[in-house]
Amino acid sequence: MTADIARQLQALCRAVLMGGGLGVLYDLMRIVRRRFPHPFLAGILDFLFWTAATAALFLFSHENWNGQIRLYGAAFCLLGAAAYFRGISPLVMRVLFLLTGLAGRLLGILTFPGRVLA
Repeated sequence: MTADIARQLQALCRAVLMGGGLGVLYDLMRIVRRRFPHPFLAGILDFLFWTAATAALFLFSHENWNGQIRLYGAAFCLLGAAAYFRGISPLVMRVLFLLTGLAGRLLGILTFPGRVLA
């Protein structure tokens, strides 16, 4: 009985981590959405995110609970995402904006000779 409780606790901890990972994925897609604002791109990114989230929850349930989707597993996944968005997401977004701005400037410097010649 103890091993089963330990296994369930381990699965719930993984669900929280998976929720945080999905939060990181959402932030990455949010950066792309803000840097390249286009309604068509937003729809594609939303579709990709929800496809990835559904696949992750399905595979997680298959691995941990023999294919049974447990509501508390999804709830702990949401808990992990909420903790990520409340705690770490603002810092991650600042760093990602800084990195994408730096990459844009670097790309501008590298393509400057081609733009001058054109």
